[in-house]
Amino acid sequence: MLCACSALPDSGPTERQFQKGQKDAQARGFDFAILPLHLPMVDRINDTVAAQTALPPIVASRRENDLIGPGDVLQVTVYEIGNALFSGASANASGSTSIGMMAGGMSGSAGSAASTLMSGNAMDSKLSSSGGAATPTSLPPVTVDSSGSIYLPFIGKVHVAGRNREQVGALIKSLLARKSQFPDVVVHVVQDNSNFAVIYGDVKMTGKFPLTSHHERILDAVATAQGTMHPPNDEIVTLTRAGTNYTFPMRDIDGDNRRNIVLQPDDTLKLVYNPLTFTVFGAANKVSEIPFEQPTLTLAQALSRAAGLADYRADPNAVYLMRYENNEVLRRLGVKTSPVRMTTPVVYKIDMMDPASYFVAQRFEMKNKDLIYVANSRSNKFYKFFGLISTIIQPGITAGYMAK
Repeated sequence: MLCACSALPDSGPTERQFQKGQKDAQARGFDFAILPLHLPMVDRINDTVAAQTALPPIVASRRENDLIGPGDVLQVTVYEIGNALFSGASANASGSTSIGMMAGGMSGSAGSAASTLMSGNAMDSKLSSSGGAATPTSLPPVTVDSSGSIYLPFIGKVHVAGRNREQVGALIKSLLARKSQFPDVVVHVVQDNSNFAVIYGDVKMTGKFPLTSHHERILDAVATAQGTMHPPNDEIVTLTRAGTNYTFPMRDIDGDNRRNIVLQPDDTLKLVYNPLTFTVFGAANKVSEIPFEQPTLTLAQALSRAAGLADYRADPNAVYLMRYENNEVLRRLGVKTSPVRMTTPVVYKIDMMDPASYFVAQRFEMKNKDLIYVANSRSNKFYKFFGLISTIIQPGITAGYMAK
């Protein structure tokens, strides 16, 4: 009868077969460790995972989003006093405002106050020596070429890329100093074509979006794209900056503001739907791939999602969780790891007959694509064999009873 039991099909190995399988795997060159789970081990695992959340410095860095670049369209306005280089018209003819006339037109204490205010201003001294009329001239809009330069009359080629509009205005003013009488320059960005980032993938609206001096972050970009197509917990974010990719789950951004990175021009954001799931095999009441449906999930919650262990088939002493674990975690647990691989296959074993194991299961956090295996009880095959015999002889018993 025992020989017949061994020939029956099964859903997976028993605890003894699992241990034997580990030795056979070592002989074939595929080594994995079986580690009994306990509270101190779970604490070391959690501490190591928390220590691995630091961001690379290049991602955490910040760059200004108001710098001029190729493709931008600029409006340059030159203010001149006295003999104008760009316009021979008088202040009144050109429609400009004469600051000196404004001050002189005031009477009484108001005029005196205005004169006092203007006398402390450097521009006022220029007005006094030149007749007092400030003439503004708006030059035609100019586009920054691919080399980062613009061309202006009487000046020529001016390199403006990498500067903000105040710096460009100061540069043009210095270049006009020997050509114009008391010049001042104001630069406006009419069309900003260089301070953009791109978002695409699993969002409702893909495309380019502008970056401003507000310093937009990843979540700002997602909001601009009208949100994600699926729950954020199941989204993977890839930030491409200067040819380097940085990938992390979107749920980490909600829990750690350091990952809500300030975006820079030419950054690219890609969102990919990658649902968090774990798989259950063996003597569980529900054998399937099961979604997390929440940011974090413990082993206790995972077992409950699988409807627990099957009473007549499961060996509660041998519940296994299999994953490719980070080598840094395993080194802290005293497990030898490969120097050339980042992860190592490992099996965590938990004894559900030990009441303390339920506290361990509440502390142990699941990872995406973890696999839970509930070993079959050694008595399982006997029950299967008994059920098979009952199926065979039951019709005969029924027929004999009816023949009476």
